[in-house]
Amino acid sequence: MIPQAAPAVQRGQCRPALVVRRTRAHILALIAPVCGAGAAVSASSHGMARLRWNVHGSPACAAAIGALIARRAIAAGLGRVRLRRGSLRYLGMLRVLADSARLHGMTL
Repeated sequence: MIPQAAPAVQRGQCRPALVVRRTRAHILALIAPVCGAGAAVSASSHGMARLRWNVHGSPACAAAIGALIARRAIAAGLGRVRLRRGSLRYLGMLRVLADSARLHGMTL
């Protein structure tokens, strides 16, 4: 007899997903709620020009986005998420963003 897989809730599939997208100049982080819980939270480097932050395309930019998404997510009650990195490998800007989000209180 083949054992049945655990339900999706037990495997953590109903946790909100931190989706990270990156271009040459910008980085975007979005927390997409699943299973009908919570609201979407996002942060990107597109708005940093208005804030006069000159950190586009650098690890400092990724760290700032990680801190910003963590603060917004915790305020919205989405402090525990899973990381969906798509085709990105876990190094460089993605790693800096994830480490910064963890440092500011998120659980990935």
